[in-house]
This record gives sequence, structure tokens and C-alpha cells, in this order.
Amino acid sequence: MNRRRPSCPDDQTERVVRRFEHHYHIQRLAFSALDRVLSLITGLGRRHVPVSIPPRRLLLSNAGHFGDVIITTALLPVLHRCFPGIEIGILIGRHALPVVHNHPLIAQTHLLEHWYVRRDPASRLQKLGRYGFVDQTRVIREVAACKYDVAVDVRAWFPNFSLILWRANIPVRIGFDRAGFGPLFTHPFKHHYDRRHELEYQFELLQALGVEPSSFALARPSLPPVTPAANAEAESLVGASRRYHVLHMASSTPSRDWPSAHWQDLARSLVARGITPVLTGRGARDATLTAVVVSAVPGCIDASNRLSWDGLVALIAGAELVYSVETSVGHVAAAMGKSVVAIYGGMADPMHWKPFGETAVVATKLLDCHPCFIKQGCITRECLTQLDTDSVITIANRLAGK
Repeated sequence: MNRRRPSCPDDQTERVVRRFEHHYHIQRLAFSALDRVLSLITGLGRRHVPVSIPPRRLLLSNAGHFGDVIITTALLPVLHRCFPGIEIGILIGRHALPVVHNHPLIAQTHLLEHWYVRRDPASRLQKLGRYGFVDQTRVIREVAACKYDVAVDVRAWFPNFSLILWRANIPVRIGFDRAGFGPLFTHPFKHHYDRRHELEYQFELLQALGVEPSSFALARPSLPPVTPAANAEAESLVGASRRYHVLHMASSTPSRDWPSAHWQDLARSLVARGITPVLTGRGARDATLTAVVVSAVPGCIDASNRLSWDGLVALIAGAELVYSVETSVGHVAAAMGKSVVAIYGGMADPMHWKPFGETAVVATKLLDCHPCFIKQGCITRECLTQLDTDSVITIANRLAGK
């Protein structure tokens, strides 16, 4: 299946697309070879499977991390509006459960931690063994018992859950053919990177269900409601009436971090304006980073490792503004309609992965090599190190003015 592409991409977009295709050339060839072999062995991908409209039970699947799953929640209001009475299940990694726990638009949650995205200290071989021999069997039986009419795997990136959907015998399986196992989808979509937001790609998969492009206006990421207990947790840290901004310094990949000295300058500017910087994080590395800023800038609150997930969401809900590197906190803020300055380098394309919505603005240093699509970046990382504090403050002031 094909989809529309921009009719007149500009020169910069064409250069970036060429760079993307060059960087992923070997990966694309490997996945294409895998799919050809899979098609020959199984004979799949050669028959047309009609889609029953409207579907009664639909499964969304996303093997990605917190931010990826938050983006996918934007499809929920679209599906409920287009198909009243539909029951929607979701298949995600266990780590991302807080994103959808008690979500009012999700009827059933299935959890399967893919070996490739697990971040625990086990070896790759141990992760692969548990995924293959324990977790898969449980989830396949669980999903099959729900008798879904349709499954939509939204990831165009490795890994996806196409094998799980196929083995669970879901009759209609929709997804991208880019990340391998494309023949396991009954409705495979070609993926052509063209610098649009990730949500736009995911939305196009709904074409197979007859969803009109105009319905994209309904797409909005969302989280479960903030509970009174979570509000109390956040208030115990910052107080009930204090003006504060949330500063989230650490990404899961250190190469995406903004220099500590810039964070210190930002915190000082906020304190001088009577705004309390609240620094968030989780884990030993995050705590080390926040401690440096807190010790250098009196008037900050160090919230690292002091909040549950629900407490963090409540904290963000009460903030005037959020500053975050490329990680889930920016997506949380955007999903809650909070103004967020997303501090992104050029290792991935900010246009593609930024928090979705008008309240989110990217701060980055544009260079000729931006984005480079190199996970660890280069030695200098000038797309981040040369992004000065004044530029970030200017963006924040513009958002505050809106």
C-alpha cells in the first residue's frame, strides 16, 4: 500500500532524505532480503484480506519506549470518533505500562518486553531467551483469546510486534514493511521517510480502515487522568502555590544531553525572575546531573528519584513551562497541553520525533550535518554544545507569551 508524499519538497528536505536513506541503506537491504525469504517460505503476502468495517475490536501495538507510546495514544480519539462502540486494546512493552494504565480509551492492555528495547542489566542472550521462550507464548495466548478483528502495528522501526500479531491469528494485520517481517502483515504499507512527524506516519495506517485524512485533526496524545494522590505527591515537593518550571536534563542516551553549564545558566535566569527550577530525573546518572545544578544554583528543587511516574506527571501538570532533552518528559508535557521547550540535537530528526502539538517547540543548533542519524553523534556534538542558553530562553519567552 502506498500513501501520499509531499509534492514539492524543498532542497533541505531532499538533502536530509538522501542522508537518511544512505545511513539506513544496509539495514533496508537486510530487511528486504529477510522479507523475500519469508515470503518464499510461507507464501504470505499474496492474498487480499478484506477489512470488516466498522471493526468491533482493534489492537494497537507499539514496541517502543515511553515517548513512542505517548505519540500512539493520539490515535485513540480518532478511532473512537470514527468507530463508535469500538473496543481498543494495546500491546506495548511492560516498561511503558504507566503511560496507559487506567486510560479511559483503552479496554485491554497486553505487555511484552521486546528483547531489543529492554534496558535491564541482563545480557542480550538472556533477554532474547526470555522473550522467545516465556513471554511470547503468554502474550500470544492472551491476545488470541480477545479475538481482535484488526491489529495495527504502528512502528516503522525495529522492533515491531508483527510476529506476535500473526501467531495470534488476528485476521487483519496492518503495519509498515520497513522493519522486517512485512509479509506477516495482511496490509503492509510502504514507508517513505520525508521529515513529517511520527504521528502522521502512524495515522496513515488507518487508511486501511477507511479513516479519512480530515480525521487527523482529532489526533491528540493523552494520558490517564491525574489522581489526587499524585497531586498530593507533587505538592509535597514544590508546595501548592509556588511558580515553577520543570527542567529535565538527562536522556536515555548521554549523547543527547545538553551541557550542564547551560542548564545552570537557565536555572539562574529562572531564579532571578522568581521562578523555581524543579529538576527531574530517575536513576544514578540523572541524580548526578541534577545534583551539580542544584549545588551551583541556590533556589532549585532536586526532584530526581523523589517522584513516582504518577507524581512526575502531576508535577508537569502544575508547571508553567517544561524544558526537556529528547526523552519522554517532553512528550508527557505536550500530551497535557503544557508549553515545552524540547532541547534536541541532530542525532535523530527533531521534525520527526519532537513532542506533538502546538505547545511544543524544538530548540536546536542547525548545522549542515543536522540531522546526521548517528545514534551516538559526533565528538563535538555542536548541535547541542553550541546551542546557547539565550536561544532557549528566547523560545521559552515566546511560548510564555502565547
